[in-house]
Amino acid sequence: MLEAAPDAMLAVDRKGNIVLVNQQVERLFGYLRDELVGQKIEILLPADLASVHVGHRNKFIGDPQIRPMGFGLPLAGRRKDGTEFPVDISLSPAESTKGALVVAAVRDITERRRAEDEVRKIDERFRQLVESSPDGMVILDPHGCIKQVNAEAEAQFGFTRQEMIGNPVEMLLPERFRGTHVARRDGYLSSPTSRPMGAGLELAGRRKDGTEFPVDISLSPLETSEGRFGVARIRDVTEPKRLQREVREKAALIDLAHDAIVVLDPIDGRIRYWNRGAEALYGYTEAEATGHVGGQLLKRVASISFVDMVAKAAQSDHWDGRLQHTTKAGEDLIVDSRWAALRDGTGTVTGILEINRDITARLQVEEALLQANQNLEARADELESFSSTVAHDLRTPLRGLNGFVDVLREEVPEQLSEAAVDAMAEIRGNAIRMGQLIDDLLAFARLGKEDLQKGDVDMFRMATRTSEGLSSFMSGRPIELTLEPMPRCQGDPALLEHVWTNLLTNAIKFTAGRAPARITAGAEVQDGRTVYFVRDNGVGFDMAHAGKLFGVFQRLHAAEEFEGTGVGLATVKRICTRHGGTAWAQAAIDHGATFYFTVEGTSKK
Repeated sequence: MLEAAPDAMLAVDRKGNIVLVNQQVERLFGYLRDELVGQKIEILLPADLASVHVGHRNKFIGDPQIRPMGFGLPLAGRRKDGTEFPVDISLSPAESTKGALVVAAVRDITERRRAEDEVRKIDERFRQLVESSPDGMVILDPHGCIKQVNAEAEAQFGFTRQEMIGNPVEMLLPERFRGTHVARRDGYLSSPTSRPMGAGLELAGRRKDGTEFPVDISLSPLETSEGRFGVARIRDVTEPKRLQREVREKAALIDLAHDAIVVLDPIDGRIRYWNRGAEALYGYTEAEATGHVGGQLLKRVASISFVDMVAKAAQSDHWDGRLQHTTKAGEDLIVDSRWAALRDGTGTVTGILEINRDITARLQVEEALLQANQNLEARADELESFSSTVAHDLRTPLRGLNGFVDVLREEVPEQLSEAAVDAMAEIRGNAIRMGQLIDDLLAFARLGKEDLQKGDVDMFRMATRTSEGLSSFMSGRPIELTLEPMPRCQGDPALLEHVWTNLLTNAIKFTAGRAPARITAGAEVQDGRTVYFVRDNGVGFDMAHAGKLFGVFQRLHAAEEFEGTGVGLATVKRICTRHGGTAWAQAAIDHGATFYFTVEGTSKK
């Protein structure tokens, strides 16, 4: 029987001497049978165990009974070559003709220990994995009670591990879910599979303080030597839910946009998102557009390829250009298009946001305006040519008329009556005024053709110089002329001098009869911009007719009262308009007038 036993079997007498071994002992310990029989049993033990073994051996012999040796203690055997190995030993008393014996069954458990160590390592790795999981992990026993939890579950629910272990898992659910959860839990534990819990349902957890939070839960089975368990992975989705809500809100806002907003796949250009603005512009519904290649659906015509547009958007985060698209109804559109690169947390381009604005109508208007401007320029050229011709043709008879008047006055002065002399003087004066009118008209026409020669203009010095040039016009009259400090500006000096000359001349002219005449030139700030002005205490005018002031040949006073051609203020308005500004006036009858004008590029100096 001993020889047939699978374990190493040996018998020891009351003195601890080996009296019998089987062949398994020889193979296990490396001794021959004759080398062991008669030796103390401690020959087969490591030195540290051999010293204490004698006492244990004597104690067992004093009260022998069948039992494992050193229960719960790590036991080891020692081979002939000195190597040690883990063992399990079972002891049994036996009687022989030579007296009481102790029979020991020794089993090498090296492989078992190795397997146990592997299991412990696996268990430890599993424990570390569970503990380090970013999700809450709850392990349930077959009865639905909490067997184990990780640190994240403690953090999520606010309970300590000790407060949760042993309690039904329903303690972690809102009260309104608990009644129906028990049946579902038992059904799952009876046949567990890996699956999400409550697919399509809004799930919630309940903290120790009674507050609730949204969760996603995944269930998995766990088979152990202790039985079948269920593992619940719980993820707090408060932040993802908030982000989803924000995305929905932003998507709703995007849908309100009039522009067509589209999201394209950066690789193949397929449409992922299509807002209502795109539906309105192109005629395709979201369902009809999504999944199609955008360039093919809209028959995109562009100056560069889709790949290049994506590359430029990725390089500088956006690409701007003009595209031609075709609507569902077959209508061609021109759009201003901006492409922006959408990136993930690593910076990888995950999509292209395309924003398109229809500019077809605007381009048509611009084309019409361009054509109109070209027509106007052509007509202006014709008008200028006509004006030059007319001026030349009119000057010739005027010169002849003046010449004949001079001949009459020189050749037959004694034959002319006083009335005839007065008539010839009137003829000459009208001819002179007509020549001045011709000159003013030609100068006015040239204002729209000449290029501006802009530079820095000292407006105070220019107004001063202009007033000094008008001193002969003011001589003999009591005029108080005040020039206030005023900012510089950017403009054409020659043209701006025309403005000051016309306005100061008008002020001097329309203050005739005032004693003294008061004229002030300066600047002030209105609505954040610099406004230049010339103010006088002259005859003024009725504001009901102010709209006529700046038109050609428009006069509010008779030529007999105040001389002039009616072109001066029209010239002022055109010069200011060409400088990006304007001109206007404020006045009252017999209470003077103030003429204002602005130009762009006013300096703060």
